Amino acid sequence: MSDEGLLNGPVASRLAGKLSPPWDLFLQRVRHYEVHLQGDRIEMRRGPVEVQGFGLRLFRPAGGRVGVGFAAATDDSAESLDRAIQNAEATAPLSPSPTTTVSLPKSGGPAPTLPLVDARLWETPEDALEGYALELVGAVDPRGGVVASFGSARASLTESAILNSEGCARSYRETRLETEFAVKSSGGPEGRPPGEYWINRAERGIPSEGLAAEVASWCERARDVRRARPPPNGAQNVIFPPTVLADILPNIVGFRFGGVAAVRKMAAPAGTEVADPRVTITDDGLLPMANGSSPFDDEGSPRGRTPLIERGKAARTLVDRIHAGALNLDPTGHANREPMELANWFRFGAAPGPQPTTLVLAPGDAGSDEELIEAAGEGLWLDQLGYAFPDGATSAFGGEVRLGYRIQGGRRGEPVRGGTVGGFALGPAETTPLLSGVRGVGSRAQLVNRLSSPPLWVHDFPVASA
Repeated sequence: MSDEGLLNGPVASRLAGKLSPPWDLFLQRVRHYEVHLQGDRIEMRRGPVEVQGFGLRLFRPAGGRVGVGFAAATDDSAESLDRAIQNAEATAPLSPSPTTTVSLPKSGGPAPTLPLVDARLWETPEDALEGYALELVGAVDPRGGVVASFGSARASLTESAILNSEGCARSYRETRLETEFAVKSSGGPEGRPPGEYWINRAERGIPSEGLAAEVASWCERARDVRRARPPPNGAQNVIFPPTVLADILPNIVGFRFGGVAAVRKMAAPAGTEVADPRVTITDDGLLPMANGSSPFDDEGSPRGRTPLIERGKAARTLVDRIHAGALNLDPTGHANREPMELANWFRFGAAPGPQPTTLVLAPGDAGSDEELIEAAGEGLWLDQLGYAFPDGATSAFGGEVRLGYRIQGGRRGEPVRGGTVGGFALGPAETTPLLSGVRGVGSRAQLVNRLSSPPLWVHDFPVASA
């Protein structure tokens, strides 16, 4: 059955015939596969795990506001569907939203066509995933004192559909590949304990080229972890590459420029200076093969490109239909059911809320990585930060330096690890926020999870050494 079949399937037809408007229905069918590695061998294969479910929303009066009733299930029996309607009807009057009115999207023209599917994963998922896992371990050269430690590759093949009482009916397909991999360095005359380097990333499909070179760079970093020493202590120039920024900016910027923050009076008004003028950030829901992209959001609104920060000043707010009504704004196509912190391979079980898609930080004129390092002169290149604990409400973050490199005399120097790097991403100047302390923006962007960004050189940022 195709994703369009979800729109005409038994769940949609049975529920639509029993519901009083306004309502919307989100449907999903997922096939999930996993390959787990132990060293250089495949330890376990899992899949296909097949899940099909729905999330139902009803909108009813609730004390002068719009009450939202929600229910989700994987059971498509008549009893289960009736129970979902009863539960949603019962909770709607008890769950007032921030708005007094909600406008659901109507049926419109065709949604934009986006490349969101890796054909190899979709057509031959078991073979493609196993081949990818074996290519990972096969690229590790044990002659350099580095071996594969552990890892997993997980693929999800998803069909999604949305329909509502206004006649909206849309569907699309997507693939997702999640990789966790670690390489370990040991041996040598220095007698130090082994060094391990971890990689965690999510993307739409299997890399078509360059994987061997990437694995070789991971092995080199594992060797660097072994010989790394603590970084210097105190505020200094810190260069944040995209792999680190991807764990910080989407959560913080996405929340602070979202509808929930705006309703709570936590969002900066348009035109307010929130970052260095070198910083421009756009939310791009149509970026090809990006994790956050889709032709429409989880309410059926078309995706688009929304400016958040323009030359250091706040621009717009990301809203779903509920928060658009509360703030008297036009919907921006940002109703997402997948939370940023706890992403899952199916999302029908959660009600939508305003979340970012993929943030795009515009490249600058500070040049290549080497030119950025030369301009910084002295400081720290932060290669990998332990989980940064980004807090959207305060914009604070901080984590352990798993690996970095000293910048000495305008060149990348010895590896460092230990201690912490942390502070605020946004805030008043006296808090030394990351985006206000930018002194250089690199010229080459890299897409990492839900962020496309070049490296950022940040001046006078706090580093606490071990």
